[in-house]
Amino acid sequence: MRRSADASAPRLVFELASSRFLCLYLIALPSLTLLYGLAVEGITPLWRSVVVAGVLLATLVTGYRHWPGTPRAPRSLVLDGDGQCLVIDGAGRRYHGAIADALVSPVVVVISLRTHRRRRAVVVPMDAMDRESHRQLRRRVRWLCRVGRGPSNGLASRQ
Repeated sequence: MRRSADASAPRLVFELASSRFLCLYLIALPSLTLLYGLAVEGITPLWRSVVVAGVLLATLVTGYRHWPGTPRAPRSLVLDGDGQCLVIDGAGRRYHGAIADALVSPVVVVISLRTHRRRRAVVVPMDAMDRESHRQLRRRVRWLCRVGRGPSNGLASRQ
């Protein structure tokens, strides 16, 4: 059901640039996880190899989907007033879906889209766009969550 407020909410288009913060995060988190997994005593060599293989696999998949400059990395983000989101990646593929979950903070915005087949996460750190655009993105995602068009579990912060 569309309300009159939907018509007044303009469609927002955000162009995403390469992010050093995201690159650092994608390098540091798996490295720290791997170091911790190797440093824990009492783990058999078999379980250590399982931990190493799991971390490396997760790192490869995440890097393939989110590393700035790769074909699968998001380049544009379009938010409608009705909770729908369109993501265009580096190869020109389009992912359209409803906002299922969101985490909004001054440093990063993480949006989980529910497409017809699966979910896709979009991570937008503060250095991927100018300050005003990032503020508008945070405000729109919070608004979508507050009026019930986005996450219903309250994951979006009220900052």
